[in-house]
Amino acid sequence: MEYSQLLQLAGKQYMFSAGSNLASSFAQIAGSALNYSALKTDAYQLEVQAGDVELQAKQRANALREQFISAVGSYQWGAARRGISVQSGSVRSDVEQSAMNLGKDIQMSAENASMQAQALRTQAKIMKDRAKAQQFNTIMSGISSAASAVGSFAAGYDLYGQGKMSQALGDKLGKTWTNPHTGTSYSF
Repeated sequence: MEYSQLLQLAGKQYMFSAGSNLASSFAQIAGSALNYSALKTDAYQLEVQAGDVELQAKQRANALREQFISAVGSYQWGAARRGISVQSGSVRSDVEQSAMNLGKDIQMSAENASMQAQALRTQAKIMKDRAKAQQFNTIMSGISSAASAVGSFAAGYDLYGQGKMSQALGDKLGKTWTNPHTGTSYSF
């Protein structure tokens, strides 16, 4: 194979490789958009879970209040049936103590739910931040790869052009040329 043909072949290989690398760069950038969307969806689900935790705590508190009201009514009815005044000190004291305990339980449940919800929201924020950082890094990497592919394409195009020029020179001078100063022969 002649030198000009080798140059042209090398140039074509560079250009084809550059085209492949460029396509890969664009696929990498497109993939980053999909990954970003997936992570944002996961973060949104964490935020929904946080809201659910708080809602469930409120629902539990309401259910406990309803149970307490029912239990107090039953307790007072039982005391009245036994002839004890519902306004008496022991009945009133028992109800007040139970109400205080219920209030503490509801408050503790609400605080636990709030902490759990805050932890989920923090995870969601971290996930969103990570999604943004990954997308940025992937896009920058893709742009860098694309720029490198363009450089490879230019180098390949240059080699291909040198091969064409060498072939044209060979057609004008003949397939070999001997340097008159050194006596070295070159084939085109």
